[in-house]
Amino acid sequence: MSFIRIPNESIYTYEHEKYTQNKIVLSSSGKFRSAAVACDSQAGSSVGRQILEKGGSVVDAAIATMLANSLHNSQSMGIGGGFFMLHYSRKNEKITVLDARETAPLNSSHDMFKNCSKTKGGCAIAVPGEIKGYWKAHQLFGRLDWKDLFQPAIEMCNNGFKLPASQAKFLKYCEPKILESCSLRETFINEITNQVFQENDIIKRPKLAKTFDIIAKEGERAFYNGILSDTIIDEIQSAGGLITKTDLQTYECLIKDPISYRLRNNIVLNTAPPPSCGVLLNFILALIDGFDYPKFNLDSCENHKFYHNFIESCKFAFGLRHLVGDGDSKDTDKLFKIIKNQMIIDEYKSFLKDQCHPIKFYGSTDFRLDYGTAHTSIIGSNGDAVAITSSINLVFGSKIMGEKTNIIYNNQMDDFSCPSSELNSFALPNYKINFIAPGKRPVSSMTPLIALNDDKSVRLVCGSSGGTRIITSTALTTARNLILNQDLLSSVDDARIHHQLCPDEALFEENFDEETLDELSFRGHRLINFGHGGSAVQAISRLEDKSLHAVCDGRKGGIPDGF
Repeated sequence: MSFIRIPNESIYTYEHEKYTQNKIVLSSSGKFRSAAVACDSQAGSSVGRQILEKGGSVVDAAIATMLANSLHNSQSMGIGGGFFMLHYSRKNEKITVLDARETAPLNSSHDMFKNCSKTKGGCAIAVPGEIKGYWKAHQLFGRLDWKDLFQPAIEMCNNGFKLPASQAKFLKYCEPKILESCSLRETFINEITNQVFQENDIIKRPKLAKTFDIIAKEGERAFYNGILSDTIIDEIQSAGGLITKTDLQTYECLIKDPISYRLRNNIVLNTAPPPSCGVLLNFILALIDGFDYPKFNLDSCENHKFYHNFIESCKFAFGLRHLVGDGDSKDTDKLFKIIKNQMIIDEYKSFLKDQCHPIKFYGSTDFRLDYGTAHTSIIGSNGDAVAITSSINLVFGSKIMGEKTNIIYNNQMDDFSCPSSELNSFALPNYKINFIAPGKRPVSSMTPLIALNDDKSVRLVCGSSGGTRIITSTALTTARNLILNQDLLSSVDDARIHHQLCPDEALFEENFDEETLDELSFRGHRLINFGHGGSAVQAISRLEDKSLHAVCDGRKGGIPDGF
């Protein structure tokens, strides 16, 4: 059987943060007795471990880890962006969701991008939520002093840190854009070579160190209504942005309940509610959980049933994505009713036939894509856990870096839909529930997950980076580990397959089992070989002996840490 082989660049440009390797790189894993951190940078994981060893909470560790990671993966995340966090308290047996997603400025409108870019420049910047979210999480669950959480990142900024391969790759891709920006050029261009810094070069960011130091001493107020706020507004408005002082002053991190689903083995999946697509993640897992996969062997062609059902479940899930939106609506209520009603889920399961259906059978194809992100998973020695996914959207966000603050600002306004007949770069139309409105949060593929055993102990903490592939890579990793009982390293490492309904094609990794591909092709799937990469999973599982198995995806290059 022959399949279509296409270069990644024909699917994604560098903007889409595809994490494709030239060769397959095995993931890094570690087993720990008490606590573990899995971040998509080695430095981030190490900082998290140090905070936990000092007696910090999992939230303390998460904040310090993400601040460090914002240096090592500046193309993905930073304090100019926003996040979704799940926090689990073992003592209280309660999961709390923190929604620090960016919001549209109060001066924004649904047709504001008729004459300006959605992807770069000041108009593309939404109100950042990262610092407000960290502050809220620390107020609720922090243990160490706020200022102590910034010290590792401040020291890295001042003393310098080695540029990791993941960031070096995107610096090279973005070199023309970086050379056009005074601030980006000052930070990322080697004065000797007049080229971007390369892997293992030492980078210092003293301006960002000063910004971190002010926030460490003054708290979130410095960013939103204090010493930094006027500077932040000036930096955004001088680039043509709409954000005002009122936007910063009125921004809030929202506290929400998780979306939960109980698998047949009594493991309970918990994800973030809209505007996160966590409900779609649970929906995929609910559908494929309804079948038996006896004697599952990843190297056997008999496994086409699982992968066929997985692809079909993804198609039905993406067919519902047009119902995901910010705030309360009839569409969102409809989505909640689906995931909470086992009879409706069983009806969808009945649609999983041996052959594919016509694309219109699966639902609406109207949705926008989002792109790059970074994820961290943490389990503490007391049984608490955090799953946090953060983003500035496209690689290096809006391409606007503050001249004084050194903050890279997001371009999350691109995650909104616009009332236009034009298709996006993926030939996808838009949908009304995600139109721009003042104060609104755009739909996001970020889907952090915490799975609990029947005794309320943490079974799995998982999440991913990579835009729409966050949903499918997190779902596939979770299904392999929790439904097929595959070990976590193999669950992360083994070749993935992705389908987002539109376009109607299944993208598979280079090393995917060919006999299984033959079976999938026979069942009617259009298969595309996209090489290797596309998303990066960071996960921690609890083993039967109560130890922790942490895995950082080799597709991006992190290394876990713990004790």
